[in-house]
Amino acid sequence: MTGPTIQPVSRRLLIAVALLHVLPFLARPVLLGGDEPHFALIAHSLVVDGDLELADDYREVAAGSAAAGQRARGKELEPHLRRVGERDLPAHPLGLPLLVAPLLRGLIVAAPEAAPDLLFGLLSLAVSFAGLLAGRRLLADWLGDSRLATALALAVHFSTPLWFTSRTFFTEPYLAALLVLAVFAWTRRWPVLAGVLLGLAFLIKESALVLIVPVLWGLVRHADGPRRWRLLLGPALAAGVFVVKNLVLTGAPLTTYYPFELGDPVAGALGLLFDPRHGLLPFAPLALLALAGLPRGRALLQGPLLPALAAFLGLFCLTAAWAAWHGGSCYGPRLLVPALPALALPLAEAWRRWGARPGFRWAFVVAAAAGFAVQLSAAVDPFFAFWEPTVGELIAARPLAAIGGFLLAVFVGNRGLPSERPAPV
Repeated sequence: MTGPTIQPVSRRLLIAVALLHVLPFLARPVLLGGDEPHFALIAHSLVVDGDLELADDYREVAAGSAAAGQRARGKELEPHLRRVGERDLPAHPLGLPLLVAPLLRGLIVAAPEAAPDLLFGLLSLAVSFAGLLAGRRLLADWLGDSRLATALALAVHFSTPLWFTSRTFFTEPYLAALLVLAVFAWTRRWPVLAGVLLGLAFLIKESALVLIVPVLWGLVRHADGPRRWRLLLGPALAAGVFVVKNLVLTGAPLTTYYPFELGDPVAGALGLLFDPRHGLLPFAPLALLALAGLPRGRALLQGPLLPALAAFLGLFCLTAAWAAWHGGSCYGPRLLVPALPALALPLAEAWRRWGARPGFRWAFVVAAAAGFAVQLSAAVDPFFAFWEPTVGELIAARPLAAIGGFLLAVFVGNRGLPSERPAPV
């Protein structure tokens, strides 16, 4: 007996989704600010100077260099540095700058005075788009329903801050995509590549460990010995690189770039859920419906729901406990973005249980449409969206985009969602 046929995304839909995906960057194709210029400057120093001494790079930016992006040219940026012994080292991990260094080298050779905004923005978009396509295929394989998988993948991406954050040169869109791509590589029987992608996620941001461990557990718990060890090669190599790098730069093996500062976990959790500037539910009301798909019974023990839930809760609890749970000046709950793809699984399970009921279907469509309205308001005015507006301020600034986005999403959602529940897997 053969399994269900998984249909590929049609060319017209793929083009439409790609154009929508790049909208937040094309509306303002520059690095907007926050940590973005500092990541760019680390990459520039590694490529041009071969070191991590950034004091001279900050001076060059103030003098007119475009190394930190077009908007930072001629500005005196507050250095993101930390004092270690007699040295001032970057206050951000090196993984992302090292990842982009070969491409930046090519840009500098081809156009020495060019700003890196377009290069870094398009790279973030490409990586996150690959994660979207991989996530859609994983859902299709799990559900056996291409149409529902497409609808769920697009809803999770375009009705949550995953969409807007994909335009940024932050670590979060890379982490979200790399974790999904690692699972995709594993399901295609490429365990070494899956491990390398997980290891890269750790090097990009050490706190990704709370996501990586549940993913690893979910992959290896039913795997044979050889595949399991091949998967673990990448994380083991990344751990070795992490230790060696720390010993060389700081003399201590387990140093993290940004020291953890404990805050009020209860206040942090409430803020992450409800804050109008950085709360998950105001920016992504669809997340609330994931509660209807929480794992139970056999799914709790055997399926992928429990690892997904553990990954999401791990990052949520770590972020809530941090003093700066809001993530600084940024759009929405930026620090939760790497865990947002995990919501697709309980949402899929919720649809499997309740999707035949008109009330749940309409709740799903309305929640997704409300989230899309917020994201579209941000996408058409990314500079305003970047600097901590509330959801109300976003909608008030672009009411036509919000209303049009809501109506469009309701129409597309009703047409795109299947009318019947998928069979249990």
